[in-house]
Amino acid sequence: MGTTVEIPPPATVFKGLSLAALHGLGETLRVQFGERWSTMTTEEVVKEFVVPRTEATRCRLVDMSEYVAAEAVGRPSYFISHAWKGAFATLFNRVLEFLASASDETRVWVDIFAVNQHREALHQQNRQDVMAFKDVVEHCVGTIVVVDMARMNPATRAWCVYEWDATIWHHSSEGLQMLMSEEDRVEIVGSIDIEEAQCYHPVDKAMILQRVREHHGDATTFNHMLKTSLLLAPLSYRADQRRHRQRSEGTSWEWGAVEAWLDGPRRALGVLAGAGTGKSTICTMLMDHLAAERPRLVVAGHFLKYSDQRRLDPVLIIRSLAHQLASRSAAFRERLFALDPAHVTALVDPERAFRDLLQAPLGHVREPVLILLDALDEADPPEQYLPGFRGNVKACGNKTLQLLTRQLVQLGANVRFVITTRPDAVCSQIEPLLGRVFADSVTLLRPEALRSEAAAEHGAQGTGVLVYHTVAKECAPLGDSWKKHHADLRDVYSAYRRVFASTLAELSAEDRGGVLELLEALLAAQEPLAESSLQRMGLAGALPRLPGWGCLFYVAEHHVYLLHKSLSDWLLQESEAEGAAVRGLEVARGHERLGAFLSRHRASPSAYCLKYLLFHLASSRLPDGARRQLDEVLLDWSFLVRVVRSRNAGRAAQALGSIPQSAHSEVSYDMFRWLRLAMHELERNPCLEHFSATAWATSPLGSAPYMKAAKHTARRGWECAEVLGDRNGFCVNRGRNWAPTIAGHGQQ
Repeated sequence: MGTTVEIPPPATVFKGLSLAALHGLGETLRVQFGERWSTMTTEEVVKEFVVPRTEATRCRLVDMSEYVAAEAVGRPSYFISHAWKGAFATLFNRVLEFLASASDETRVWVDIFAVNQHREALHQQNRQDVMAFKDVVEHCVGTIVVVDMARMNPATRAWCVYEWDATIWHHSSEGLQMLMSEEDRVEIVGSIDIEEAQCYHPVDKAMILQRVREHHGDATTFNHMLKTSLLLAPLSYRADQRRHRQRSEGTSWEWGAVEAWLDGPRRALGVLAGAGTGKSTICTMLMDHLAAERPRLVVAGHFLKYSDQRRLDPVLIIRSLAHQLASRSAAFRERLFALDPAHVTALVDPERAFRDLLQAPLGHVREPVLILLDALDEADPPEQYLPGFRGNVKACGNKTLQLLTRQLVQLGANVRFVITTRPDAVCSQIEPLLGRVFADSVTLLRPEALRSEAAAEHGAQGTGVLVYHTVAKECAPLGDSWKKHHADLRDVYSAYRRVFASTLAELSAEDRGGVLELLEALLAAQEPLAESSLQRMGLAGALPRLPGWGCLFYVAEHHVYLLHKSLSDWLLQESEAEGAAVRGLEVARGHERLGAFLSRHRASPSAYCLKYLLFHLASSRLPDGARRQLDEVLLDWSFLVRVVRSRNAGRAAQALGSIPQSAHSEVSYDMFRWLRLAMHELERNPCLEHFSATAWATSPLGSAPYMKAAKHTARRGWECAEVLGDRNGFCVNRGRNWAPTIAGHGQQ
């Protein structure tokens, strides 16, 4: 039996430099080149700084301790993709801005510093470094693409396009962070052609084309793949699916019931079972099975996740399904590429996105199509699953269900659906609802029907709530006594309680407090939090002290995840229970802490900050500090302009509307009423001038937006009219009161 020898990665993989070191190099360049620094191309920096400074030793710049300390060099988190014709100052500034919330120790890989630039004298090492680009990308968590379109379209450079492909290959399109405007994105998508892309050395271009053929078969397929990824910016499910596959090792699957359904007439297959019974794993393994056994079947799937609002956004769901369908159907892809890229990137309305990105292209697909929607219940309003809930189905509460019942069901008869959900979804109305939506053309299955009886009887996983067996197997405090063949949700909760109680009992009061603060932030987060953000918040040190670390909580692709929704449900219930294992847990404090952190960094806001800063402050129950912070943010119109420009005005208004009137300050209530009134006008032209003109024209004298506008500019009404334009129906408020509401409707 042969021995597998693991070949270590090339040395250059570990030549990333810290952000602190990058900042220091930038200062060195600024001092040496003075005013010229801001306009120098990266190529000029190499010729006039990197090569001369390394001439004596002929080494990489990162290996010179007088410029980069040895402890600042190591495995990078991000690969920096850029064109050498672009301004180096643009690269420097954009990388530091994008990673403003990361720790100073975060490392980035910049080719001009990490590659030996003495091509002629040390040809072999230079070639080894250059050929290792794909290895560097693989070992990073993602790639930051710096675009300087005024100087060079990076899509016309073969190396840049090759780096993007390597990133998507190893990390999916979510790993590709492209720092550019929507206009630049459209131009780049339209100019992608790997065969026409330029390369300084013909041998490099030949190598790149060979790699493209190895990955994609031919250049045309590659071009299509890259265009759809950049155009649609789909979600990635790789971290989840990787764990599903790992946890299902040794399981024997029985797909006969699914195959019989596929061969039959019914349009929908529902897999209904309680929490933790393996429904998501079934979806992953079923997609793998169908890819191997039914290659003509065009399959696309979406995995909902209660803790990630992106997974619950109908437009992002549509984009992600369209991306998968385009990768598997030439007819679908052809219709998609017939659309104007500018139109595709601007789509924000679910109905329009459905028509243009799914319904119209699928109308030209003749093959059978299967769409899987996993964990439909995770889009339900979270309060529905709290103990003692006695409400009814919340109108439009589950937006994914709304997408299914209003849009997806309209697709042609060749499109069929697999849906997994808890049976208590939609206030336990999901089963009759699916029957109505699909005119009783539904087959229902239980998860155990898809696992072989022999495997269920003798396999290591056991039966019932499978997440229990994962916890019992991987969490050390439980031991062998907790192993049982059949488990239910009560067993899962008992296991969680045992792990938490035993772990927290061993911690000091200070460490236990740090764990509680971290738990509050993780539960309050609307998307999985990045390790770098937790470092900046001072919470990352508590990660290894979390109960069940590595199982109940884990890191994937530099973000922190919870094992399963049942863990979140249990934590929320346990914090209010008598004799709780987790005492003093207050999610509102997590919102307050996240709101304060995001507010401090709003000058260079992340996408998360633009979406959720106001939500976190509004959800903090507004103690005095958070209330003052909310007022400060609402009067920071540079930030609000960016919120509106990023198409998050609706989220902002919704967050403010969730605050009880009694908890509002005068500023926050005035700003809520004004944003609700003027939102569409602000979205028309999101800039400071337009904000001020709109506030002057639409808000009452003395109100917070009016006073902010008055402070920003002293312009008169005729100047505001010039900014706003003369449009029929635009209401100018000249009074001291807000416009009255319709009878029977409150201000909220």
